[in-house]
Amino acid sequence: MSTTEIQTVLPQPVEQDTGPGIAEYLGIFRRRIKLIVIPFFLSFVLSAVVAYVIPAEFTQSTKFKISDPGLTRKLTSGVTGGITHKPLLRTMSSDIKNRRFLGPIVAKVGLNEGFNLNDPLEETDFYAYVFKSLKITVPNQRERLAPGPDLVTFTYTGRSQARNVEFLNEIRDSYKEHFRRQYRRTIRGIYDQQRAAVRDARDALALMEAGYEDFRNSEDYRLVGIKKDHLKQMADLRDRENTLRFKINGIQSQLQAIKMQLRDQNQTSSVLNQVANPQRAILKAAIANEQQILNDWVVVKGWTDLIPAVVAQKEKIAQMQEQYLALPVNINGGSVLQINQVYTQLQVDRNNLQRELNGARDILGQVTRRIETLQGELSKEIDLTRADAKFLADIAKLKHKEAIISGKFDKVQGEWRNIQGEGSDLFETLDLPNPNTKPVFPSIPLFLAIGAGFGLILGLGLAFLKEFSSQTYLTPNQVQSRLTVPILGEVSEIKTQEELDAEQGRKRRNYVVGGVIVAIIAFVHYCYFEATMSHLLPPIVIDVFDMLYKGS
Repeated sequence: MSTTEIQTVLPQPVEQDTGPGIAEYLGIFRRRIKLIVIPFFLSFVLSAVVAYVIPAEFTQSTKFKISDPGLTRKLTSGVTGGITHKPLLRTMSSDIKNRRFLGPIVAKVGLNEGFNLNDPLEETDFYAYVFKSLKITVPNQRERLAPGPDLVTFTYTGRSQARNVEFLNEIRDSYKEHFRRQYRRTIRGIYDQQRAAVRDARDALALMEAGYEDFRNSEDYRLVGIKKDHLKQMADLRDRENTLRFKINGIQSQLQAIKMQLRDQNQTSSVLNQVANPQRAILKAAIANEQQILNDWVVVKGWTDLIPAVVAQKEKIAQMQEQYLALPVNINGGSVLQINQVYTQLQVDRNNLQRELNGARDILGQVTRRIETLQGELSKEIDLTRADAKFLADIAKLKHKEAIISGKFDKVQGEWRNIQGEGSDLFETLDLPNPNTKPVFPSIPLFLAIGAGFGLILGLGLAFLKEFSSQTYLTPNQVQSRLTVPILGEVSEIKTQEELDAEQGRKRRNYVVGGVIVAIIAFVHYCYFEATMSHLLPPIVIDVFDMLYKGS
């Protein structure tokens, strides 16, 4: 036989395998099933026991509404500058989370959460636990500043549902009393402040009215409101003053002319017998008559040079005076020695004009002094009128202010009378604590999932560690992966009768255990779905079934 034929008959060398495949991994699971299942089962059971043994914690909450005291907010506008209950929300957490507030409540409820309250250190830890577990949800700063009601929620997590409920109810009721006391104190402060404001406003109004009455009774008050009459009097007096000055100027002109004539005349002289010129006497009488008419117009009627008739009258008198002066005083009546009648008449005229001038000057002085008096009274009248108007305006403002403050006080007084009783309760409880809630810790599904995952990972790790650290070849693949020689044959395991009997016994035991497990599971399901039997199941089993069938 040739070499080629011999090589053909012999088994050919196999290529070295690169590693175990899926079948090999499945073989590991089959061979090391106990090493995988036992850690998984033990970890699962241990996590269930731990979840059952750890004290459960329950969370309860209560919600209430604090109504917005809109009436009080309006009353406090401009008085306290704030909304009555809003500042209390800012300090609610600090007001509640302190031993002075919670101490009596803890003692009344009997809350200890597993701490020894007789030990000062544990008592400190207990209150730190309570402060951490008690959550107080209040509106934020923007919501507190806005008008309207505010929602507040108290949430507490503890070991006993009943004590949690009682603890939250006591906190809510105690804070309600604390809030009511604060609210009453605030309203009392507003009440006292408003009452003092009403008293001050009325005193200020009475004082102002008394001052105004004294002002009205003063001597100068008669000047208030006579400005128009004084202005009319001053206008008339100004016209009369101008007329008198014009008259004085005319009289002074006549006196100057008479004095010049007196210097030209002798008291006595030897002259022709002169007789008075009758035309001159007639003209003088006419001038006097016209002058009287002019005086009546100016002095009595108060006419001025603005009136054409007055100007015409003055011109007429001036023309007549010129004619009078142009006429000879006397006419020839013979030469005799006698007293100069012209001189005597001039003296008489001079004296008369002087008396008339003095009288006109006296009247002018009276008119001037009256004008000055009126001017002083007018200047004083302006100040008095302003003072009178200011008095009336201030009194009106004080009356308006007193009316507003009195109205506020009446409302505050009504609110105070209402709050002295059980009224004005701003609290409205929306949600009471639920005494039947699921524990928030420990979470049984979470614990079971963690235990199962940990047990599975541990079992798989041990199985692979055992498999790859073993020096025994259990499968042909393991031989091929290590050696490069071909496998000529495989000898199967030869079992003795004793081993076969033992294997049959193990199978029977496995069937019995499986049946018992199935029976237990069936019985547990029956008890769970049968309302009269559910009390036989432990709470942990009920929670697991609730998670499976109810999703809760």
